[in-house]
Amino acid sequence: MQELKKTLNYSILDGAFHAMMVALGEAFFISCAIFLGASTFEVGILASVPPLLGAYIQIFSSPLLGLFGTRKCMVSTFALLQSIAFIPLAGLLYLDQLSVNALIIITFIYSMACLVFYPVWRNWMGDLVDEYQRGGYFGKRNRIVSLANLVAMVGAALVFQQYQSQGTVDSSAFLLLFSLAGICRLISFFFLRKKTEPPVKPLEVRAGFRHFLGEILSTNYGHLTIFQSLVSFAVFLSLPYFSLYMLRDLQLAYWQIATVHAVAIATRVLSMPGWGAAIDRFGSRKVLKMSAVIMPLAPVLWVFNSSIVYIYFIQIFAGFIWAGYDLAIFSYSLDATSPERRTKYISYFNIINGSMIFLGGMTGAFLIKFNFQNCSPIFFVFVLSGSMRIIISIFFFIPGWFAEVREVENIKYRHLLLRIIGNVPMKGLMLDYRLARSSGREKR
Repeated sequence: MQELKKTLNYSILDGAFHAMMVALGEAFFISCAIFLGASTFEVGILASVPPLLGAYIQIFSSPLLGLFGTRKCMVSTFALLQSIAFIPLAGLLYLDQLSVNALIIITFIYSMACLVFYPVWRNWMGDLVDEYQRGGYFGKRNRIVSLANLVAMVGAALVFQQYQSQGTVDSSAFLLLFSLAGICRLISFFFLRKKTEPPVKPLEVRAGFRHFLGEILSTNYGHLTIFQSLVSFAVFLSLPYFSLYMLRDLQLAYWQIATVHAVAIATRVLSMPGWGAAIDRFGSRKVLKMSAVIMPLAPVLWVFNSSIVYIYFIQIFAGFIWAGYDLAIFSYSLDATSPERRTKYISYFNIINGSMIFLGGMTGAFLIKFNFQNCSPIFFVFVLSGSMRIIISIFFFIPGWFAEVREVENIKYRHLLLRIIGNVPMKGLMLDYRLARSSGREKR
């Protein structure tokens, strides 16, 4: 038990430094591409192709696991490779030789190194954390991870602000950030190596992709795959182009864009414990359904105002709702898969999801480039993305879809929302009183 506790703490530290790498490096790949003069199409490629390549390379996750022998060895090896990917990136920046094409190629390598081990890492964590403690543990972990991400993002904003105060941002700002990102991933690798892992359970015989597709309409995990893939298509219609909109249309400074990201991260930090506790007590399905129905508003809000203060408020809303959505998706995917099939099924999930991310990103680039509408093409894509998310959320109302796989307490949606966003003690006490009287255990 003590060894398990240490391992889970090491996982939090690993996640924290990984998040700092993302905030200092990955978060600014698109900004760097725009700095280098990337077109809208190249931005779409940079945002949507890496998830596609990473998804398809996950076909080899299970064979590679057999080659490496342990999940720990495989995950840590590719984490180290991901850190090494920052070396040519920083070197080309130092020599002032980095081109958009070179950035895209390095990003592809970086993403594949990350995503090839993701199903294995997820299976590893699923075995480490008890199913009735996942919401609490991952809520705590995600809060600390998000806090580290926030600190790094604020640091990035300060770096850009310092360069801006001296006249303009040049390649040395990105060189500094990407170098720090590589170091953070190296520290994350150190904590990964300190973790232990339980024995790997043998895979079931019938776990092929064809078998997965054959049962996709009849299982909870299949329904989750369809739903999340459609959401990803709708999200990536607009997601890659927010930075483009802020840099080119609104003429925001790089440090302002960093603070926009930081506001969303800060909201995630503050709200994550509430979401995690709600998932443990009321189930992943309830939280997922509520957040999925509210989430479509996020991109539509961008069309009403362009002031930086208004954008901060949008990010507060988006950070809050996406914190619950992401945690619920992660928790439900662990609940809905058996340990024996989890690695392969997560790989298959990511193949379909990555394909839809690619199609969404390319469709968004196409609509923006050719502008078939008599309005701002960026705004059209934002509204279309939100509208599609609303339509997709109807999946939750199909009878039999997304059944809760654990026994959890019942609660009305408005009460659940108040528990998470309302910090008024008396409100929480009143809800506890009502639950004590009227709520029972249910399997929904």
